[in-house]
Amino acid sequence: RNQSSMSLRIGIDTGGTFTDLVLCDADTGRFFFHKVSSTPDDPGQALVRGITEIIEQAQIDPGNSKPIELLVHGTTVATNSVIQRRGARVAFITTSGFRDILHIQRQDRPNMYDLRSRRAEPLVPRYLRFELEERVLYDGTIQKPVDTNQLSDIIEELEKHEIDAVAVGLLHSFSHPEHELSVGSTVTEKLPNISVCLSHELVQVEGEYERFSTCAMNAFVQPVMGKYLSHVGKGLLNAGITAPLFVMKSNGGVMSAADAGRQSVHTILSGPAGGVVAGRTIADKLDTGNIITADMGGTSFDVAVIHDGEIAFANETEMAGLALKVPMLDIHTVGAGGGSIGWIDDGGALRIGPDSAGAQPGPACYGRGGNRPTVTDANLVLGRLSPDNLLGGGINVDVDAARRTIADNIAKPLKLSVEKAAEGMIRVVVATMTAAIRKLTVERGYDPRIFTLCPFGGAGPLHGAEIAHEMNVSQVIVPLAPGVTSAVGLLMSDLREDRIRTD
Repeated sequence: RNQSSMSLRIGIDTGGTFTDLVLCDADTGRFFFHKVSSTPDDPGQALVRGITEIIEQAQIDPGNSKPIELLVHGTTVATNSVIQRRGARVAFITTSGFRDILHIQRQDRPNMYDLRSRRAEPLVPRYLRFELEERVLYDGTIQKPVDTNQLSDIIEELEKHEIDAVAVGLLHSFSHPEHELSVGSTVTEKLPNISVCLSHELVQVEGEYERFSTCAMNAFVQPVMGKYLSHVGKGLLNAGITAPLFVMKSNGGVMSAADAGRQSVHTILSGPAGGVVAGRTIADKLDTGNIITADMGGTSFDVAVIHDGEIAFANETEMAGLALKVPMLDIHTVGAGGGSIGWIDDGGALRIGPDSAGAQPGPACYGRGGNRPTVTDANLVLGRLSPDNLLGGGINVDVDAARRTIADNIAKPLKLSVEKAAEGMIRVVVATMTAAIRKLTVERGYDPRIFTLCPFGGAGPLHGAEIAHEMNVSQVIVPLAPGVTSAVGLLMSDLREDRIRTD
């Protein structure tokens, strides 16, 4: 990491509730921390506003002799697009006979004992999946050339359906991409205004379903991510900030904004990856090889394990029930954050999450129209949060509103006092978080007792001691400014490119 020439750097981590910012002056070693409420409908709005405010906080003139020279961004845009199914209108071109592989997936069942279990619906509906007569054998032999007349007909159909993006996934293209390149080139030539994604450029290993699914997912989020990054770029220019923008990747490295706009699936775990990188640096500094990072924000709880100084990696995962095959940090996420909503199920049991109050309306105590009890409301009622110093006094909280919503939604139905109901909410959310940690420790053969717990995020340290007690972990390390640790981790990351291929 030779960044000595970069005087001022800013890390921006956009979460579901808050956007965290860190400004580092590499020459003086000074850090400035800042948080602003996220703007889910337009995440770039909070990003640009946060950068402007932290520059003012640090009393820096962007046009002076020491300008901002680097921006690193962790974003949930791609993740949210897939989870919420709010992506581009995508078509899929594949080898004849493989049209339904995105739906068939693999032979395993999502829920073994659920007779009504259904697989996740593909991101590309069947009527937009087109078969093309062509065939390349495993050894590169061209058994059947591309039927150019049929390809022309497919392109005419694409125009009729007003497609935003096209995913091209052909058999054996991971080792012999000639046909895929030819098809991609023809589509781009005929339809220059749509984005084209080729499966072999993302996944160079065997396994048609995983490769096709990853390609379809990339095509689904690519226009959304590209539009978002373009919007952010214009906002930064209007604010007088010309520093290059890099985006955090799922593998713990960073990539340019231009690359992120093309290979958007590499940013699926962009946000939580920064916190894991920070955790590894903390482990190195304290000479502690085994650390569990526990990032509890407003919406989710992200867990990763660092064993013998090495971060666990995964080459394949699922996102919203669909295969994603790109190198990434092994992070397990559950819906357990400060904004997670408490509710009572049909059996009368108290539950927390995965629904979250998010940034808007937020917890009831924020006074923004929220009327459902959250973990933050419970902590406030129990006196675990100061009513006068939340976010350094930046948020005025209403304790009475928190008590009312817990009383109406939890305490009265369960015939408990407000305090007992709030305590129950905390116990349930801690149980959810410890179950997530066991997923990456006990279920992987690791004894949690040999690890140090490193809780961070806006709500992590608040529950760190209870989590450690439940897991029999004897040591807890809370980083400086834990609420923005993931943003700090963004500034600790290098440019990184991982490639996997089948020979």
